[in-house]
Amino acid sequence: MKFSAVVGPTGGPRPHNLTGYMDWLKRRRGQRIEIELRDEAAIRSNRQNRYWFGVVVQFFRDEWEREGHVVPRDVVHDVLVRTFADIDETKTPLGNGRRSTRSMTVAEFSKLIDTVGEYALHKYGATIPTPEEWSE
Repeated sequence: MKFSAVVGPTGGPRPHNLTGYMDWLKRRRGQRIEIELRDEAAIRSNRQNRYWFGVVVQFFRDEWEREGHVVPRDVVHDVLVRTFADIDETKTPLGNGRRSTRSMTVAEFSKLIDTVGEYALHKYGATIPTPEEWSE
């Protein structure tokens, strides 16, 4: 079980879902448990998500349409993720050979964007604007 928390003023963890945390502990009264403390991983940002669908996915939709293939946005997204995302089965597998981009950290999602951008350059000779160059 995983509970996120914030470190309180006295240095101890304050779980965001205190009731769930306490219920979980009560059900294990007298049992040995293991507690692992680590920094919370930052999940991909909303801006990254907008960039992904508005720039990267749209780029491939346009290219594939020029090739004669009209492909819905969600299918383009799925193909790119299945092809280019590193699969780590320990992180929220979807059961279809990939994990959701919603569970990717900022760094993992950035790597996916970079990899797909490199592919676009190799395959189409085109440079996708970087997130820094892109304005919403």
